[in-house]
Amino acid sequence: MNKKAIITAVIVTLVLAVPIALIFITANSARPHEANAELNALNEALDYSRYRYDLPSECNTDDFLNVSRTGKTEDKRYAGFAAGWRLLTDTEDLDALEAGIAEIQAQWLSAQEHNGIGIANHPIVRQAGSTTAASYDDDFFAAHDLLLVDLCAEGAIKMYFYPENLTVEDGTISLDVCWDRDNAWTGSSAGQYCLITVPKGCTAAEINLLHDRG
Repeated sequence: MNKKAIITAVIVTLVLAVPIALIFITANSARPHEANAELNALNEALDYSRYRYDLPSECNTDDFLNVSRTGKTEDKRYAGFAAGWRLLTDTEDLDALEAGIAEIQAQWLSAQEHNGIGIANHPIVRQAGSTTAASYDDDFFAAHDLLLVDLCAEGAIKMYFYPENLTVEDGTISLDVCWDRDNAWTGSSAGQYCLITVPKGCTAAEINLLHDRG
């Protein structure tokens, strides 16, 4: 085969191969992904309550935040993914969390009414399982604290996380959090938070986020 024929063959190959490659990449990037259902299980080794929520876009500001307003991850790989934690040390801290959520709920209902949308008082947050029989009252907080862990995925219908490997050393809590989300990209966001029983007097936490796509 002469040089001209070789060049022509290479050009034809590229012309055919590049569109096929682009179609393959596009098809795979658009392929639907469901949140890993295995992460929907409760970890019976931990003592905690779990809550799920749907956060309408009207409930957020310019910064994407979770329902507890505990911050967002700095990991740029997970844009639109807010993760945070906080130690609740008494009933006042728990009341403040619930009041903040109630305020978000009220803001959302007000926005719907302002837009002329008639909507039932659908709760943004709902309990989704528990491994504890404890009541979070003064007696509880006399001996324990609660570790709040809150993750929210922007534009998702489902987002699950599974807390595990809880350890406490010198007042610092270490916890692994395996999480996953779908890629629905809707107008609202899916989140989950947990209230995990920890020893009284902890002062810090190291939360290890592990993206587990199943």
